[in-house]
Amino acid sequence: MVRLKVRARKEPPCQTPTEDSPPLVSLPYDRHTFRSQAHYHRYQEICAQDFIEERNVVLQPNSYKQFQDELYRRKWGKLADLPYTFNPKVVKLFYANALPLSEASQEAHRVSYIQERHIYYDRDTINALLDEPLVMKGDEMCDYFRKKQECEGFDDHEVARELCLPGKSFTTRRKSRQIKKADMTVLAQIWITFLLSNITPVTHKSDLPMEHAYIIYCILRGYTVDVAQIISERMHKVVEAERKALLVFPSLINELCKYHGVQVPGLNSAEINLPINEKYIETNCKEGGRKDTQPEQQQAASPPPQAPSQLDAVIEELRQIRTELGSVQSKHDQILTRLDQIQLEQREVRSYVRLLSRQEHACYTTTTIHHRDVRNAAVHQGSQPYAWPSYEEYLDATGWPGDRHTFTEGERADADFGAGAGATTSGATGHDLGLGDYMSEDDEDIED
Repeated sequence: MVRLKVRARKEPPCQTPTEDSPPLVSLPYDRHTFRSQAHYHRYQEICAQDFIEERNVVLQPNSYKQFQDELYRRKWGKLADLPYTFNPKVVKLFYANALPLSEASQEAHRVSYIQERHIYYDRDTINALLDEPLVMKGDEMCDYFRKKQECEGFDDHEVARELCLPGKSFTTRRKSRQIKKADMTVLAQIWITFLLSNITPVTHKSDLPMEHAYIIYCILRGYTVDVAQIISERMHKVVEAERKALLVFPSLINELCKYHGVQVPGLNSAEINLPINEKYIETNCKEGGRKDTQPEQQQAASPPPQAPSQLDAVIEELRQIRTELGSVQSKHDQILTRLDQIQLEQREVRSYVRLLSRQEHACYTTTTIHHRDVRNAAVHQGSQPYAWPSYEEYLDATGWPGDRHTFTEGERADADFGAGAGATTSGATGHDLGLGDYMSEDDEDIED
């Protein structure tokens, strides 16, 4: 039989009355901290009480996938990822000031009082705190509570078949039925650990009463479970307890107080239980309660124990960051590739602009030559015939660059719009383009 140890952390005990001590009413009383003298007395009664701390779920994404898929399908992620520390004094003040002032207000107002603020712990408030895992309207009930109120209720034999290993069932002791944890499947044992720590906290976890087994049954069968209502009733049960009761949901209560605007001090904080991770499940959730029996040499060669849960969470966060960085690096590479394409396009544009500039200059040269030849032909009219240039001489004189010049890589690298265009449009003359053989001094004046 495997017993799960519950680490109960204590604060320094408060001053409690004894037979020889003065009555509690004579002790100092702060009306800004407590709702009344009765609530102050209640605080003295529970001041030395222990806690049943929650357990977070810290599993690798593909580890025990059936459990994780159902957990997050029900939107219980926030309940499985609570702060690792809590302030014990805030929890005790919450339970002390939640004591109903009258019997009529017990069910109508589930409310406490801290730092002059009302802290509600009814079903709707807790459901909102948990990001509304189950939304219901009016008097609507979840499948679990509805089936509890039916005359037939739950079939214990059917529940046992769903939770237990083949050939195993519930046992009866002192007229009450319960299921041994060792007789359940690994999946059911994981849910039991989560249930008895974060939903209906108890200290004894080796045997599961049928009342709690019904919740596991509904979870495994896919029925709706109003976890906020269960938590609210469990809190209220501690509030109404006449005997000393262990204080449940310490981390969740700290979050509930913050939800109502309470400034929770970080000093003198306590830690919740170790999380439900792979190491915990392999150690405490075994079918039939079997323990691994390996030779000593195999145990020596086994991998070292896993790091603490906080380190597991940090490693998982680093893996996510590495994935995000890889995505950013991929986008960065795509941007660089696009920039290279833009630079090539810019070079092509510059090359084409230079070509247009040269064509424009060639057209200007052509017009100049045509004007010269016409004028010279008119001057020589009636005398010696004017020698017109040949077609080859004409093309050589105009310097026509062609319809589309193809630049080499060196020319593309050196291409510059301002320098290239200026060199061809303003720096070139008729002599540079081979017009010296056909232009007279008067012709040069025309170019100027």
